[in-house]
Amino acid sequence: MKAMKRGTAFLLAVLMMISAGCGGDTSWVFRSGEDVISAGMYIIGQINGFSEAMAKLAEENENNTEFVMPDQKAFLKTTVDGKQADIWINDAAKDFSRELIAVNRRFASLSLTLDESDNAFIENSISSAKSQNGDFYSKSGVSDESLRQLYAFARKRSKLFRTLYEEGGEFAVPESGLKDYFNENYGYAELLPVSIPYLVPEGETRSLAELREEAKANADRFQKRAEEGEAMEILMHEWNTELSSSEEPLPTPTKEEISVLVSGNDRQEYGEEFVDAIINVNPGEVGQFESMGYIFVYKGRDVFEDPELFESQRYMILIEMKTDAYEAKLKEWGNEIVLEENVTALNRYKPGNIKFPEA
Repeated sequence: MKAMKRGTAFLLAVLMMISAGCGGDTSWVFRSGEDVISAGMYIIGQINGFSEAMAKLAEENENNTEFVMPDQKAFLKTTVDGKQADIWINDAAKDFSRELIAVNRRFASLSLTLDESDNAFIENSISSAKSQNGDFYSKSGVSDESLRQLYAFARKRSKLFRTLYEEGGEFAVPESGLKDYFNENYGYAELLPVSIPYLVPEGETRSLAELREEAKANADRFQKRAEEGEAMEILMHEWNTELSSSEEPLPTPTKEEISVLVSGNDRQEYGEEFVDAIINVNPGEVGQFESMGYIFVYKGRDVFEDPELFESQRYMILIEMKTDAYEAKLKEWGNEIVLEENVTALNRYKPGNIKFPEA
């Protein structure tokens, strides 16, 4: 009996040693075949997940004037998309890991490589990240090598997109499709801005209403002259001269210098009124609209007037057209990947361990 007990004790000790050996390595979190997600890359996935979760919470409360973003500890107990935030963040990190493997595999399967310019981008990005947030990354467990993997992944992701969707790619968009999108979703116009007064300057005897009437009258006279065929750049030069206190003659701007090209994606930067007004302008059409504290006198231009304009926007058009499809494709490929989990590492690397800088 004693011998049996001693034998059982020995066996348990061996099993415990084996278990400790297998589960003690927390340098990796997920594996799939030969692909390994290091602890640093998983933590980067958690950091990204944190940002996405906080953005979602802010969006959910955008109309709540009393909302205040909770601190890190309290935030992890909030709910995001029906899940507790820390669980949501870990799920996001797992999805990030799957996408990283999917991109690396697809990149290799197409015999794509990173060149010298890619490697220079990667090293410059690491230097920039460390100079801005070096302590944050090191305290959170993200090494230089993890940052190198991150920026290599970003470069591969971008090159893979171009390979798949540009001419000759598996999901290539035809030239006609790119041009149709450019024509329908972009606007091009010459602009002459007239400032709308919001305060009466010191020493001014006229009322604010009178100053605004003057601004409207100036916009109207330039619009009338544009409608009569005068060049917008000449009108802009005249308006600049009227506003200038310099005795030196001002240069006449070129047509391109007073022109603006916008797409629907510019609404956040310029506002809906500004962007929609220009997108809806027909070539040669003259008019005016108010936005951002100005009355803009405009004359529409054909987006294909200058062939180089389309070429300069070709890649951006492709991004606008196919980013959602690409994201869906990456998710599809990622979902096909079976991950082996390192439970010990998962238990060690918690969102609450990330060392965000104090606000």
